[in-house]
Amino acid sequence: PSSYEINFWENKSFMHESFNSAKIKSPKTYIVELNNIDSILATIDLSKLWLYKPNHSKSAIGIIQIKSNLENFLRDKLKHTRQVVIQEIINIDKDCRIILINDKVILQYWRNKIESSEWVPTSTSSGSKVSFMNYTKSLEDWVLDATKKLNLRSAAWDIVFDVNDEKLENPMALEVSPIYYPNPRENYNSELTYLKYKDSFKFDTYLLNEFITHIEEKTSVWKLK
Repeated sequence: PSSYEINFWENKSFMHESFNSAKIKSPKTYIVELNNIDSILATIDLSKLWLYKPNHSKSAIGIIQIKSNLENFLRDKLKHTRQVVIQEIINIDKDCRIILINDKVILQYWRNKIESSEWVPTSTSSGSKVSFMNYTKSLEDWVLDATKKLNLRSAAWDIVFDVNDEKLENPMALEVSPIYYPNPRENYNSELTYLKYKDSFKFDTYLLNEFITHIEEKTSVWKLK
C-alpha cells in the first residue's frame, strides 16, 4: 500500500472523514474532540447504543460497547487522546467482507455472529462462522464505486445492512482496509470448528499460494498458446 492508503489502516478518524467527504454511507459515526464535544452531545441520540473504536487498532482490538455515561466516557478518553471515534450499533446478525483488487472483486463472504445478549464483533476470533456468498450486481457496483471514490487500489470492505433491508439494497460501510488476511474457504471434511481450522493454516504459505494464483491469472494473457 502507498502512504496514502496506509492511512485507512492506521487511522479510523481519517477513514470515517474520508467516508463523509466521498459520501459513502456508513452507520452514524462521530469523531469527537474537545472543540466539538458539546455540540455532538447536544445532537446525539442517547437512546441508541454506541461503540467506542480506538483510533489506531485492527482486527476489532479495543472496540467495545459504551455502557457507562456517554459524556463521562468521552471526556475521560479525551484526557488521553486528541480524538475519540464512536459509532452507532446497527442491529445485525452478520456482516459482509468483500475484497477488491484493481477493480475486481476477488473474494466475498458473510461473517455470522454467535448468539449473544450483548454486542460482540463479527471477527472469527470472536467465534463468528464464515459462509462464502455470491454477490449481487448492485453490491459489486457499490464496492467498485466506493473504492474508486477513495482512490484505493486494493481494499477489504466490512459492510452491513439494516435488519429491515431484506433485499440488501442499502449497504453501509463499517470500515475499509488496504491490509487484510482473507479467511480461507471452509473445509467441510474437517471436524474442527472454523476458528480452529483457520488457525491451523500457515498463513504465509496460504497467502503465497493465493498470490501465485493471482499472478498466473494476470500473466496468462502474455503467454504463447
